[in-house]
Amino acid sequence: MDARAHIGEDQGVPDDSMNWCEIEFEAAENSWGAVFEELAENAPAQSIVYEGGTETLSEKMIMEEVVALNEDFAFPNTLTAAVEECSKPNAIYIPNELRVLMCTEHAQWLRYLPLSQ
Repeated sequence: MDARAHIGEDQGVPDDSMNWCEIEFEAAENSWGAVFEELAENAPAQSIVYEGGTETLSEKMIMEEVVALNEDFAFPNTLTAAVEECSKPNAIYIPNELRVLMCTEHAQWLRYLPLSQ
């Protein structure tokens, strides 16, 4: 939590809200932990497909996350992770296409996350 506190600070998240982050994380882990354990049983897999370039920060980071998620999890359906221009910073899940779209404009929020070497 401490390693990424600056992201909340940069986005103007109030201290009271940031204090809840760790509690929320623990609640999510308690709720989703069993689901993730089940998804990990058949890993590694290629259940997430990357669709995008390899030049921008957003593209590199999403591509690396896809590789990491495929190492750790095997999802029941193939999911596409795409990076495209959207005219505003956003990330969207499109359920009927089983597609996650990361907008290139969202890169400013990703600047603090390290790329693997």
